[in-house]
Amino acid sequence: MSVRPQPGRARPPLGWVVALCAQVGACAPDTDVPSDSGAGPDTAVEDTDPPTDTDAADTDAPADTDAPDSTIPVDTDVADTDTEAPADSDAPDTDVTPVDTDSGAPADTDLVDTDPPLDTDLVDTDVVDTDLPPDFRRVYRGSTLPDLSGYPWPVDPAAIVASGFGPRLLPFENDRTDLHLGLDFETPEGSPAYAIADGTTFKVDPAGAPGDGNTLYIEYPLATPFVWQGVTVDRFYTVYSHLSGFSVAEGDPVVAGQVVASVGSTGGAHEPHLHVEVRLQTHCTHRYLFENPTSTCGVGFDPAISPLHLFAGYRESDLTVTLVSRDPFVVRVTTTDVDMDLNHLESDLGVVDYDLRTSLDTRTFAALDDFDYGWMVLAPDLPAAERGAQSYTLTFPTPPTWLEVRDIQGAGWRYGP
Repeated sequence: MSVRPQPGRARPPLGWVVALCAQVGACAPDTDVPSDSGAGPDTAVEDTDPPTDTDAADTDAPADTDAPDSTIPVDTDVADTDTEAPADSDAPDTDVTPVDTDSGAPADTDLVDTDPPLDTDLVDTDVVDTDLPPDFRRVYRGSTLPDLSGYPWPVDPAAIVASGFGPRLLPFENDRTDLHLGLDFETPEGSPAYAIADGTTFKVDPAGAPGDGNTLYIEYPLATPFVWQGVTVDRFYTVYSHLSGFSVAEGDPVVAGQVVASVGSTGGAHEPHLHVEVRLQTHCTHRYLFENPTSTCGVGFDPAISPLHLFAGYRESDLTVTLVSRDPFVVRVTTTDVDMDLNHLESDLGVVDYDLRTSLDTRTFAALDDFDYGWMVLAPDLPAAERGAQSYTLTFPTPPTWLEVRDIQGAGWRYGP
């Protein structure tokens, strides 16, 4: 999986517009030049200073109108590249070099503005299909967790991530849905599974939870504890399931990169793969506590988080969102196979967060796997075995006034005010 910085938004100087206007002779006598105060940062975006991406330009002044953002639908009947472009300051001639009038030098479009990401719904309606509803715009809210990235893959990095964290469809089980609380790495039977840091073998379980087969728990200390959901977290656990064998015993110390088990297909697996979960502070899930009420290993929250927090770190969000229809109100969300981390759905009607289990009943599989939330019904469109993308259809009985769809890093899209 490639690791990419979270995009910032570069804002070209106002002088660029003035100089361009003078060069192409497109300025009207009344100097109809956009005011700088009309293109300020979107104050609704609470940027926590994410890493910037010098490829992400302010859509109010696109540096190259031949390369539109693929997330913004372009009306090809309007943008005819075979004819001469009209004199329009909103559609600059790409043959003219932008000039910064403050210095007289060509404007450096690679300069990065460290301000919060700009509101990208300020698009030129001349190049947008006006028959479509208002566009989604990018937002960045920040992650609920500190940066935990930097850990190596628990298997060969060439292994395919066959199933991500979150809602999915199971084609081998009559297309039932479930909330997947880990990652599935598809790799051959007998492939090594590795420790991701120095730690201790916490539990070797040949039985495992129902359907998990041979399961291994390893405990790792955190060098920098943090508070999450009101609890101080100073350790985490990796849980490897469907193993064909173990290479360590309970209590054994492990070091980063050590082979601790072999990949298999035990339990309910339909093919060899390594199921990996990451649990904060405790190995006990809410479901386990519900089934074992005398257990004292609970910490107050359901501990599994998306393993991508550890293995991937900050990335440019690959979530794409499309408004399919307004009556009924239907939205389609698509993620790529390297960024399967749909995490947060929020509107004026309700909120669901899969990392935090917000609005989810975690006591039983039946409740956890039910994606009818009343105000919204989520349906995974593609089976877990598909490669290249996974998509989800969101259907709203009552149209929301606004909607946000975000990944585990808090990056995503907003519809509405």
